[in-house]
Amino acid sequence: MTRKQNILALVSVGCLVLVWCIPTFCLAGPKEELRDAENSYLYADYKRVLSKVTPLIEPDIILSSPVEIARAYELGGLAAFYLEDTERASRYFEKLIRLQPSFQLDPVKIPPRAVAFFNELRDGLQDELKKIQDALKALAEKEREEERLKNLVTVRRNVQINHRLEALLPLGVGQFNNGNNRLGQFFFTSQLLTASASAAFFLSVESMRTSSGRFRSSDVSRAQTFRRAQLITGITSVLLYAASIVEGQLNFRSQIELNTERLKNGQVSPVSGLGFTF
Repeated sequence: MTRKQNILALVSVGCLVLVWCIPTFCLAGPKEELRDAENSYLYADYKRVLSKVTPLIEPDIILSSPVEIARAYELGGLAAFYLEDTERASRYFEKLIRLQPSFQLDPVKIPPRAVAFFNELRDGLQDELKKIQDALKALAEKEREEERLKNLVTVRRNVQINHRLEALLPLGVGQFNNGNNRLGQFFFTSQLLTASASAAFFLSVESMRTSSGRFRSSDVSRAQTFRRAQLITGITSVLLYAASIVEGQLNFRSQIELNTERLKNGQVSPVSGLGFTF
């Protein structure tokens, strides 16, 4: 073999040795390590159980599922207890109790001595557990309330508040306020036309006067006609105004529902100002 072939052969052998020597735990993930700890526990290899679960929960927790974390604490606590490392067992069991306050060891599978040890630890943490449970309950209630508010639909009815004094105003204001828009338009148009006509006739009559305040003989007849028209339209305007007041008072409505809004998430938009609806 040439020198180059020898070097390639040595590199190949070295790579094979490195691959062979890679520790199994470097290839295994957290779930596989926990599964291996489960198997070791079944065979009562408690030292191996601790060697597998400890890196999963100390110093940092690398398991993602709360169920897996709880199982790692349980296996670690039991293994330490069986190895008579009560300090370590207490640490793991207390973390398990804080994680799942209602957790209990299975008395069918776990020896009574270990169950009693676990229960004694839990009894000593009752005050702390109560605080944890109260905090969890408050958090759950808060989440439910937030969800309720998120889906809450508020029905708001916009209402116009009326006053009787407003019905004394001309141009059908009382009718518009009472929601009778058609009658309001009638009074608005008729009062406006008659009042405008009366004012126009008055101005026409006044425009016929001379500088002395009298009418020319040729304008007397026309001025009298315009004066009568002024009086008729003026009186008609006043009668219409009076009729609108009477009708507005007789059919007065203290409030009128303008519209209804459905507002999600309790968001209430500002209420628009009161006004007449034409």
